Formats: sequence, structure tokens, C-alpha cells
Amino acid sequence: DVKKEGWTDEYNKLRAEMEACEKVMVDDPYPYSSELTIDQTAHEQVYFFTKYFGATEKNAKTMRVLKALRAGNEPVWFRYGQDRRNFWACWYSQSLNGMALLDAFEQTGDPDMFVKGYAGMMSVSKNLLPDGMCFSEFVWNPGTFAHYPAHTREGGVGQWGFLRSTRSWVLRDEAFGLIGAGCHVEESAGKVKVTPKDGLRKTVVYPEKKLRVALAQGEIDWMTVDAAGRTIEMSVVDTTGIVKNGAFRIDGLAAGSYRIRHGAASRTLNVSGSLELTMSIQDAKSITITRT
Repeated sequence: DVKKEGWTDEYNKLRAEMEACEKVMVDDPYPYSSELTIDQTAHEQVYFFTKYFGATEKNAKTMRVLKALRAGNEPVWFRYGQDRRNFWACWYSQSLNGMALLDAFEQTGDPDMFVKGYAGMMSVSKNLLPDGMCFSEFVWNPGTFAHYPAHTREGGVGQWGFLRSTRSWVLRDEAFGLIGAGCHVEESAGKVKVTPKDGLRKTVVYPEKKLRVALAQGEIDWMTVDAAGRTIEMSVVDTTGIVKNGAFRIDGLAAGSYRIRHGAASRTLNVSGSLELTMSIQDAKSITITRT
């Protein structure tokens, strides 16, 4: 973002500091330090830094460390994504580490990463109350089961991790078939219809099709993908009353020529991997993208 704003000096200085930090992460055998020996609050930093700078070996190790330390790899749903603190839940490290695990899942397809990352990311939503207040430390001990004491602390950091990583996932499970995480899915007549229910409705990821649809403006009301992956239909809406345009990017499209229709407009574009589109929010209510 700094670079996009044209702040070249600031960008170069920040990048140099990041490179110096990443070098320490790579050289240190265990760079996941914290103020507590039982805490893991640096894992997501190491993961994203080493990914950004291409330190693949360290990045792969960080994936393994992240997964191994989620609840000690124990089969306890509620604490997936959590560190080894045994008296707090819905802690900010759950969503931040969950964000890293979900990103790693997109790279590797490891279902264990998905389960731990998704549950950890979703758990902090318990801290966000209907009136907008965001507490921290939901204590689920018998006789408590509340935010105690009711204070915010790092609740905002936890919600940032949730807002950055929540999305709708369309997955193929070996036992249950097609399932949706954060969305409702229907499969009929050679099409899969996705109705996001993740709270933001900004992103749909369909790993089986290597497809990713991410909105910068507007919300996905529904989306369909045909079995061959040749046609995507979607409806983008605005529930806030302030958004003027629908803006999104689709990654994973096969290279070729695509016909794009929205509202009364129709055009053909050559696509190689990704497609970015912006249109009025009125036209975005009905979008069809077809490979010709």
C-alpha cells in the first residue's frame, strides 16, 4: 500500500527493515518468541515474512510448527488455533495463527491445517457482541462461560485476524461430498451454487477448481460455477447503501478468451490466470463470465 501511494523512500526504508527482520527469522532455529514461554504470538509473522521473501524451507517448517502447536495437536475443536494457555479461549493468537494456517491450506491443501485454522479464526467471533463491543478472553470454564473480566485488551487484534481471513470455502470431503464452510452450497444440473454466510461475504475459495473470487467493494449475494469451470455467474450487492461500485478479482481462471456480461454491457477479454473487474453496483447485481 505504501508503494502504491508513491511513497518510494518510505517503502524502501520499510522493506529494508523487513528484510533485516526476515534474515533473523531465517537464521534463528526457533524465532517464535514471546513474553510467555507457553505463548505463541510470533508464528504468523514468521510465516508471512518468509513467504513474502521466498524463504521456502523456513516457511515450510513454520507451517509444521503452527500445526503442531495448535492445542498440542489434540482433538479438541474449540481450542484449535489456540496456544497452550489453559485458562483463556477466543484469544487473538487463534485468529492470527488461523489466518496463517488458512493461507497455508490454500498453498498445500492439507485438511488438518484447514480444520485448525478455520476453527481458530472463527472462535474469536464469540468476542464480538451485537452492539459492536469487542471483548477479549472468553472464559469457558464451568460456572463462568463469559467474558471475565469484561475488557477489550487485544480483542481488536483478534477481530482484525477474523476480518482478514474469514471467507466462504467450497470443499470436497471424502465422506460427506461437497460441503461449505462459511457458506451454503447446492449442487444440481451441473452447477454448484454458493451462498456466502461468513459475515462479510467478500471472498469465495473453491480449491477443487483452483478458483478464488475476492471483492474489494460490494458483497457476494450468490455465485454459481459450472462443472467444467467455464462459466461463473454471480450477484454482487451492497447492504450498506454507500457503495457505488462492485470491484473484484478472480484468480485461477484457465487462460483464454472470456465473454463478460453485466447489466446491459457485454465485452470479451483475454485472460491469463486472473481477472479484475469494476462496474456500477447496479450492473453488478447480475454478472456472467464465460470462457468462449
